[in-house]
Amino acid sequence: MPWSILGDFNATLLSNEKGGPGAFNLGSAAEFQAMIDACLLLPISSTGKKFTWTNNRRRGHVATVLDHSFCNEKWVDFFRNVMQHVLWSSVSDHAQLLVISDIVSKSNNIPFRLHGFRMENENFLLVVDEAWKMQLIGDPIYVLSEKLKRVKGLLKVWARDSFPNLNMELEQATKILKMIQDSIEESGMSDDLFNKEADAKTALLTASCRHEALWAEKEKLRWVKNGDCNSKLFHLFVKLRRARNQISALKREDGSWALDQRGIAEYIASFFEKFHEPTSIIEHHDLLDCIPKILSNEDVASLEATPIREEIKQIVWDMDPDSSPSSDGFLGKFFRKCWEVVETDFGKVLSKIMSSSLMPLLPRLVLDEQGAFQKEEAFCRGLKLLVRDGKLKSLPGPRGIRLERLPTKYLDVKIFKGRVRGSHVLPLLDNIKRKLARWKGKLLSLGGRVKFVRSVISSITVHNFAVYWWPDHSIKLVELWMRNFIWSGDMEVTKKIVVTWDDVCKPKQEGGLGIRRLRDVNFVCLAKLTWQIKHEESSMSKFFWGHFLKADGSLKSGHISSSIWPGIKKVCNFVALNEQWTVGNRHKIDFWKDRWLNHLSIEEMLLNDGGHNGNLKTKVCDFIHNSRWDFPQVASNFMKDIINKANSIYISGMEDECHWRPSSAGVFSIKSAWEACRRSSPKVSWSWCGSPLFNLVKQFLDGD
Repeated sequence: MPWSILGDFNATLLSNEKGGPGAFNLGSAAEFQAMIDACLLLPISSTGKKFTWTNNRRRGHVATVLDHSFCNEKWVDFFRNVMQHVLWSSVSDHAQLLVISDIVSKSNNIPFRLHGFRMENENFLLVVDEAWKMQLIGDPIYVLSEKLKRVKGLLKVWARDSFPNLNMELEQATKILKMIQDSIEESGMSDDLFNKEADAKTALLTASCRHEALWAEKEKLRWVKNGDCNSKLFHLFVKLRRARNQISALKREDGSWALDQRGIAEYIASFFEKFHEPTSIIEHHDLLDCIPKILSNEDVASLEATPIREEIKQIVWDMDPDSSPSSDGFLGKFFRKCWEVVETDFGKVLSKIMSSSLMPLLPRLVLDEQGAFQKEEAFCRGLKLLVRDGKLKSLPGPRGIRLERLPTKYLDVKIFKGRVRGSHVLPLLDNIKRKLARWKGKLLSLGGRVKFVRSVISSITVHNFAVYWWPDHSIKLVELWMRNFIWSGDMEVTKKIVVTWDDVCKPKQEGGLGIRRLRDVNFVCLAKLTWQIKHEESSMSKFFWGHFLKADGSLKSGHISSSIWPGIKKVCNFVALNEQWTVGNRHKIDFWKDRWLNHLSIEEMLLNDGGHNGNLKTKVCDFIHNSRWDFPQVASNFMKDIINKANSIYISGMEDECHWRPSSAGVFSIKSAWEACRRSSPKVSWSWCGSPLFNLVKQFLDGD
């Protein structure tokens, strides 16, 4: 039965639903979430005001979301358009909620979409070839566009005749098989019924495969491959996404609202007609004089060169075959399937060819800092101070950039000053809670939940882990949610399991499920940042080096007020222990402290030999003259041994270079760092390896 519930629940669900003084109550939010999960409720998307309640105080002003609206799955099935509008409050301290549930008819002008399963039909290539034979004269882009239009028309007619309504086909095939099997139970098996049952099973299997392939394209959940395909979960994902993407209302420039579909269509058409009208602009030709000439004539010629046929084919094969179709409705796999037919018309991939040609030149055109965000709070604070003092202003013109509103959050990484606290990562916890909703856990199998946690949940925190050292209680809370979700399907319900979480978080070769401990991931992500600071030449690395490190690469002593500093302190020793230098002709390698002779530094070997380090400050290059070793005479047996080992090292004459020891290639990677920091276990020897059951289980857990 479809039903909906809305009103004042006197509880907040997410941390961003509360503004003002006072801490967010995690316990109350957990109880509220448990009630929602127990009733299998789905939140209704909201527009308008963010907060629904306020205490109306001048000082200590608090605004929160206490009023919510929910519905069940059948409500979404019945009403294609469900939306909540938060209206303005008048006398009450609560805002009014308006929930609109409309039965929106299916549009008649649905864009063309080529479904992948139709390309497996034996007549598909014949239809495309027939359409592509059309002879046209003109620009290659025009020719390709017209041929694709003709292919669309013929494929629509062909698909309508060759592929019936998939839902009706599946229902009819199921009904026929049931009737035949009922006849077998009543009258017994006969040759005729046996043949009919075999044909009915084949028809049902074909219909099921087509139906599953169609929903696999609609659900757009790339993390799942097998096991949970075509389940109720993915049907619900599609319905929720459709409801969320449905435009139910638009606010006009005069403040009025367009609420019906006809009014929305008229307003959109008039808006873009006005938007594309010619307008007067202020030209800034003097800005062109400030752009340096970086590309040489050879670089420009390489960009303008006509690509060869092999290059075009490689670009086509590099395209994701299962990605969402572009505006023309064709998937990437269409061009692979029909390559022999369409290869002469390569206009489709011109943009991809251009990006591939430009890729080698991008490091010279774009700074490293322009490809990411500034990982320190000083950048945005400094620019805002310049704006406040009048030293910086927005550019004039109709599309000027307002520098007064610089972002302080990127990829859910919030910029702040000081030690990372639990309140700083609450937005990430909210995101994880939304992903681990109970209705998802109940609709997924155990293998599906493992894959969901490994592929989706573990990746949410990666960008934040790359900058900040998370508090222990936040790490433990997220892992508790992950553990509960895997075993019980509900992140708030603990189930007694004899397998420890440490055993679960092992590679599959060691008997685990391939999930990584979040603390280990946090550790190696910060190790990557530290490695970049110490060994890359970017402006960001130089900035952090001067801020956090001494001239010799060691950490500065004392306290530094920074949100990044605590994490770098945690991993700096681990990075130093895994460095290995190659001797060249530069002044980078410290003779005593760096590991250039073997896996230990000379200072560490001296301490192990019973000596003391003292205040030793010497570079390796001090003992190199004309690319040859030049050591003074020494009396110490320890130093004689060091000199003998050093003389066996070939001086390359290149620059000093530091390698990452855990990697065979000497290049830092998250995987090699994780293997180096974790506690490994012996590999498990499965006695049933190679059996069909083992291969099936492995394929299911791998998601391949």
